[in-house]
Amino acid sequence: MRKYIGGTKVQGFTLDYFVLDTNRYYGIEIQLSDSKNVESAAAFCITRNRNEIHKLANRYLEHAVFPVSLADLVEDYLLDRPCIA
Repeated sequence: MRKYIGGTKVQGFTLDYFVLDTNRYYGIEIQLSDSKNVESAAAFCITRNRNEIHKLANRYLEHAVFPVSLADLVEDYLLDRPCIA
C-alpha cells in the first residue's frame, strides 16, 4: 500500500512523498516530476514502526529531499539507529 504524505514545489519541480506499507515493514517513496518527466526512488523495509516512518517522511518533505538522495539518507538513518535484536 502507498499513502500520500505531502508534496512541495522546488524550482519548477514537484516533489511528492509517500509511505509504503508492505505488511510488516514501512518504507518511503519520493517522486519528482515536471511538465515532461517523472522520476522516483523508493526504499523498502526501513522500519516496523508506523510513527517512525511518518516522522522520517515528513522530515524529508520539510527539507525537500530529491529522489537521487533517498538511498544515501536512508542508509545514514539506519546506521545512526541502535541495533535492536
